[in-house]
Parts: sequence; structure tokens; C-alpha cells
Amino acid sequence: NHSTAASAPSKMSKASARVRRICTVPKPNPQSEPATFPVSIKEIANELDPEKLASTFKQRATVSVSFRNRHNIYDFTIARLALAERFSLIEDILESHKEFKDISHEGFAIRIISLYGKAGMFGHARNLFDELPQLDCVRTVKSFNALLK
Repeated sequence: NHSTAASAPSKMSKASARVRRICTVPKPNPQSEPATFPVSIKEIANELDPEKLASTFKQRATVSVSFRNRHNIYDFTIARLALAERFSLIEDILESHKEFKDISHEGFAIRIISLYGKAGMFGHARNLFDELPQLDCVRTVKSFNALLK
């Protein structure tokens, strides 16, 4: 039976792909992430008090690298605070990110510059761009383009 022979390698490759995925999933490091994570967008979205939102956001970003990698939470939170014209809270959140070693990576710095831009805080975006060398972050055309957007 020709069709059975043709489907056998396909089934085997699917099975081995599944096994590879299962075997290569990194195990979480219990020392790096507290048990209270991850926080969901829904939890952030349901917080009505801008002060509490900013405080919770900063606290989660401080203790969780995986939280800092969730771009959608950042976009949503900064947009929501900008809509409420709570620019001092945006500044407080984003300025606190200069303390993370991630800031030395241009991609991370570009995200912060972009978030300032999305909030209409162009002066802050420019200031961060100017500070990048002091934060051990090499500026390239990528960060300059982020500033222009």
C-alpha cells in the first residue's frame, strides 16, 4: 500500500517534532520568578486606579524579566495612562527602567523611547536617547529611527 508508506514518515516526523518541543522547553528557574507571576493583561486592565496601576506595574517589572518582555502589557498600560493624562506616572514607570541592566541593550531602550513617543512625551524620548551612552547602550541608526517615529 503506497499511501501507508508515504504517511509513515510524516507521522514519524510529527511525533519527533512533538518530542523535540517537549524536551527543549526550558524549565522555569524558581529563584528568578516569584510564584505570583505571570500577571495577565486582564488583571492590569481591570485596575481602575491609575496610581495602583502604576505601582503594581513598576513592582512587577522590577521583579520579573518575563513581565518586562510582555510588550502588550507595556503598550496597553502606557496608552491607558496617556489617555488619562497621567504623564507623571508614565515618567515614573519608564524612568525606573533605566535601573535594569536590560537598558544596555538597544532593543530594550528602543522600546522605552517608543513608549515615550506613543504617550506624546517626545522630550523624554529625546532625553533617553541622549542618555544612552551613559547607560552603557550603544546608539545606532535603529535607536535614532525610534526617536524619529
